[in-house]
Amino acid sequence: MRRSAILVPVVCVLVIIIATMGCGGGGQQQLGAEEVARAYLRAYVAMDAEAVAENFSSDQRDEVKTGAEYAFAQIDRIAVSNLKTDLVSESENGATVQTNYDWEITMSGQTDSGHQREIIDLIKENNRWVVKTVTVIENTQNQDAGDEFKTDNEVAQLTTATFYSDLHGGWKDINGDDNPNDATSFDDNVWGRSKGETELGHYYPTAIAWYSKHILTCSATVFDQINPDNSMVLGAGGHAAIDAEIQSHAIWMGLLVNEEGVGTQINGSKDRDWVSPLAGETSLYQNQILDSAMTDNNYNGGTEPGGSYCWVVGKNGTVLGAYKGPDGYWYAGFNGNYP
Repeated sequence: MRRSAILVPVVCVLVIIIATMGCGGGGQQQLGAEEVARAYLRAYVAMDAEAVAENFSSDQRDEVKTGAEYAFAQIDRIAVSNLKTDLVSESENGATVQTNYDWEITMSGQTDSGHQREIIDLIKENNRWVVKTVTVIENTQNQDAGDEFKTDNEVAQLTTATFYSDLHGGWKDINGDDNPNDATSFDDNVWGRSKGETELGHYYPTAIAWYSKHILTCSATVFDQINPDNSMVLGAGGHAAIDAEIQSHAIWMGLLVNEEGVGTQINGSKDRDWVSPLAGETSLYQNQILDSAMTDNNYNGGTEPGGSYCWVVGKNGTVLGAYKGPDGYWYAGFNGNYP
């Protein structure tokens, strides 16, 4: 996410410093240096420019307030957690406080997070502690959530393609009633049947399995109103995909993360977390279930961590991270939530 470098005089280096905490300035006469440092930080979280400025020396307040107002106008939300402060030194007229905290900032609907460490120098003014300078000595930004989603998309695409390129047995349509235009007809399918009663072939790790029966596509005209870059997922007849179609196209993650023969049962398994390729077949296509993946046996399987996306295999082997919008329709792409 692009972020403006916002200078709050000598105080901050980047807007990220906004992810501090701080509260108002009135009634600070009795506060110690460490308490004033915390008050300054609380004011940033409250996005109260006047309160932030009140914590600074009188010769800086106007400039600090102007800089903070500019910063806060661009920010939707600030959160700080795991705050620790340490009084490094204190004399009659000067003190130094070190802070450590995790920050999270939301701008234009997108959230960044990370960890920051600062040195806050304070002086005595009119017999009360005020902030003179804030120096950032460490700022580590976590990987952008959108980038993590893209990484998951790449992993899901690669592992699904690799699974398809290997020959597998063990998939079976128990009732023989699969209909590509009726997703509910895939509810009897299992993985883990013995090779003697299944056909060896190239399958996708889904309830449908067969290449020709994957029909999900993305609309070129209908998009998520909240995330306008994300297309509606279409099912049979080019209409909005229903839950059953998403479920039938969902990747059974157990087939990608379990060793061969580990999760299979004599009569096959519908457990999307525990199922695995048959003994003697290629397996372990990825190390763990994607953090972003939906859980339970309607979707990708597993219990942790439980993300927002149902990773599905669509038409021609296209892998999509699909999510259900508040309007009840399914869309493909990053919706801002990770996992």
